Amino acid sequence: MVASPDPFSARDTLATGEQFYRIDALGDPLRLPYTICVLLENLLRRAGSEHVSEADVQSLASWPEAAAGSNLAFMPARVIMQDLTGVPAVVDLAAMRAAVARAGGDPARVDPLVPVDLVVDHSVQVDAFGSDRAYARNIERELSATASATRCCAGRRAPFATSGWCRPAWASCTRSTSST
Repeated sequence: MVASPDPFSARDTLATGEQFYRIDALGDPLRLPYTICVLLENLLRRAGSEHVSEADVQSLASWPEAAAGSNLAFMPARVIMQDLTGVPAVVDLAAMRAAVARAGGDPARVDPLVPVDLVVDHSVQVDAFGSDRAYARNIERELSATASATRCCAGRRAPFATSGWCRPAWASCTRSTSST
């Protein structure tokens, strides 16, 4: 992600070199509910950008005095979509790109604003167990069961710069180091 202009001088760096945004640059964060702090940090990361104005940040920082019903940009670092919702989203994006191209526009402009990973895992099941070959057999069966969805989506999501593809059997939001 390209760093935004940081109009509140809230960007700081950890000893590890990772950057973060200090919400205390806008006042005492202890007076704010945790969820407001999360939203405020998200706005600080993008303050001064196309999607978040300085007024948006100041409005939320003044919570609860901020105007009720205000719209706020929320752009998480990553979105994970399971195949049930992700496949239709990829197809819709591909259709929008095609429509933009037919109208003479640049289809590359149709892209999610945040990274999106699509996980095709609807067939996860145990077909084999109790042998040294069980894990490999279950992966083979899963790849076979998800082949049509994999072929459909792989070609459609390929043009999207901000999207990823988690293959079946290896797709996991959390990785376990357990050997079981």
